[in-house]
Amino acid sequence: MLNLLIQAAKIFLPESRWHGQLCDLSIEHGCLKQIGTHGSLKQGSGQEIIDAREQTLAPSFVDLSFTQGEPGLERMEDLESASRLAFGSGYGHLFLTPDTSPSTESSSQVRHFVARSEVYGTDFHPIGRISHKDATKSSGAPRLTEMIDMARSGAMAFSNGNTPISSYAFFLRALQYSSMTGCPIISDPLDSSLSMNGQVHSCAMTEQMGLPG
Repeated sequence: MLNLLIQAAKIFLPESRWHGQLCDLSIEHGCLKQIGTHGSLKQGSGQEIIDAREQTLAPSFVDLSFTQGEPGLERMEDLESASRLAFGSGYGHLFLTPDTSPSTESSSQVRHFVARSEVYGTDFHPIGRISHKDATKSSGAPRLTEMIDMARSGAMAFSNGNTPISSYAFFLRALQYSSMTGCPIISDPLDSSLSMNGQVHSCAMTEQMGLPG
């Protein structure tokens, strides 16, 4: 396990009394043992010293909309490579969008992602789809997924990824259903009736140029 003495790190943690200060941190067996002002801590037995001067130390970051390829599109990225990327970038929590193949629509798929958190060390938080993707394609009418089952299996939120919800009546049903799970709805804020064939933001200049906004 890691045994480190991190010296002269600038702390970024607004709720902490150490925020903005240069501090030394003693890490023993991978856990924070002690923190103090710079120069106050001495190197312990077997500790490696890391000079963090001009570096900022903060809790791991959170990505609320991380798109990866597993399952189905592993050639783009899988959970292992995503975990390596997160570790190297300072991210400890990745909220996984349901834009996979197949998309995240069942409790078994949610459990798959949760189990991989233990394997790779990154906290994967699955986001389940709001509507069944294939049902929407075939009939044109959206059909709600089993949000309650997915929430019980570890889904943290629900979304249709990069596809906006075009029916406000369906959006209302989704909100009512998700309220029983305590999980939020994440929706792409796009109204296709407003954006259809648009090229730029509509303004007086685009009207003069004849560009549809």
